[in-house]
Amino acid sequence: MSTTTEAPPQHDLPAGQEPPKHWKLGGFPDRRHVQQAAITIGIILVVIWLVQFVNAATGYRLDNVFGLQPRDLMSLPMIFTDPFLHLSWSHIIGNSEVLVPVGFLAAYRSLVKFAWVSVAIIVVSGLFVWLVSPSGGVTVGASAVIAGWLGYVILRGWFDRCAIDLIAGVVCVFLFLPLVQLVPNGDATSWQGHLSGIIVGMACAYFLSDRSPVKVRKHIADVNKRAEGLHVQEKLTKIHDDYSKRSTS
Repeated sequence: MSTTTEAPPQHDLPAGQEPPKHWKLGGFPDRRHVQQAAITIGIILVVIWLVQFVNAATGYRLDNVFGLQPRDLMSLPMIFTDPFLHLSWSHIIGNSEVLVPVGFLAAYRSLVKFAWVSVAIIVVSGLFVWLVSPSGGVTVGASAVIAGWLGYVILRGWFDRCAIDLIAGVVCVFLFLPLVQLVPNGDATSWQGHLSGIIVGMACAYFLSDRSPVKVRKHIADVNKRAEGLHVQEKLTKIHDDYSKRSTS
C-alpha cells in the first residue's frame, strides 16, 4: 500500500523578516544609533591619543614592549595592543584623520556588528602580520584596523542591498582607498596589515549581511519550522472539527 503525505502550506512571513532581494534606500539610522557610534569612535580616539602621550613621554618605549614582533611567541598577544600604539605624532595624526570618518561609518548601523568586525580584523590581520612580516621589526599602529573598517564600509551597502550605504562605500573608495597600501613599496608601512585588514573587513561585510549563507539557512529553517507548526495546527483544528461534527450527528 502506498502512502502520500500532504505538503505543508506556504505562509508569507511578516514584512522585514525576509532576506533582502531588492535594493532599498535604507534610511539614516535613528539618533540613538548615531550617538552611540559617535561616542564609541570618540572613546577609541581618546584612548589612542592618551596612549600616545604616555608613549611619547617615555621615548616610545611602549612600542618595543607592546608592539608586535614577528614570529616571537611572547609577542603574539600584542596583536591586541599594537593598534593603540604609534611611532610618532605624524603617524597618529594621519591615522586619526581617517579613523574618525571610516570608523563612524562602520559603526553607525550596528555596534554589535562593528564589534565583531573589529575583533575579526585585529585577530586575523594581527596573525598575518605576525607570520609574514620581516624579522627584527616591530609593528604598531591602527592602520590595519582602519583598513579593515574601510573594506567593511565599501562592500556593506552592496551585500545589504542598501543604496545609502553603497553610496557611502563609493565615496570612501575615492577618498580613503588610495591611502591603503596593499603591496610593498620599500617604506616602513605595514602593507601586510593593510592587505589582510581590508580583506577581513570585506569578508565581514558579506558574512554579517542578511544575505550571508548562515543567515539564509537560518531564515529557511525558521520558515520551515513556522510552516510546519501552522500545518500541524491546521490538522489539529480539522480533526477537532470532524470530531465535533460526529458528536453532534
